[in-house]
Amino acid sequence: MNYFLPVGVCVGLLLASTVQAAENVAEYNARVWQSDKGLPVDAAWTGTQTADGFLWVGTRAGLARFDGINFKVYDSKNVPGMTDPNITGLRATRDGSLWVATGNGGILRLVDGQFLHYGVAQGLAADHCIGSIFEDEEGAVWIGTVAGLSRFKDGSFTTIYPGIVRGFCQDSKSNLWFATTTGVDCWSNGAFGLHFGHFLGCGFWNVSVRLLVAVGWCESVGRIKQHPWFYEHSYQ
Repeated sequence: MNYFLPVGVCVGLLLASTVQAAENVAEYNARVWQSDKGLPVDAAWTGTQTADGFLWVGTRAGLARFDGINFKVYDSKNVPGMTDPNITGLRATRDGSLWVATGNGGILRLVDGQFLHYGVAQGLAADHCIGSIFEDEEGAVWIGTVAGLSRFKDGSFTTIYPGIVRGFCQDSKSNLWFATTTGVDCWSNGAFGLHFGHFLGCGFWNVSVRLLVAVGWCESVGRIKQHPWFYEHSYQ
């Protein structure tokens, strides 16, 4: 999931020692880091944390690693495979890798201290990555591009879906759900099954769904019966 943070990166420090005290907003302290403290620019598009404890921040001018004190910047100057420093998405995976989606330079994978580059030549659907990255229960990595959805599994890419996928989730029955420009699609047992593009009573047709959240199997307002909750925008 991508977030736009116009004032840089804010880290909240919990000062309360009990759950009850934590419910009071006054118990939190905020600190702001911007370009004057080491970020490439003040605006951060996305962020994540890897298993080694480092925080990673994606900006339009490069990737920044934060150790709690200092930022180390990775961009086109020190990463040969980063042809576009506009970082649109980040995902830390269980094998210890960090996947880094770029605006028009394919995707990078940081593994064992080395950045590996993947683009159209390596099987990615397009070099323009929109920032959506997801790891499923089997360890396959799904990457959204402007020309389709690519899956990285067993060392190679396969284009699974021809359209734009902006969000993912996996439910308790291992079904994958994709937020697309035409609604919600379900990938089950290696194939697409259910598609939701028009909901009776919800008032939209072929909408752009931007976010999916796995919240269990339920039925209520804003949810598909027995399927994950979705958030829809009226624009694409």
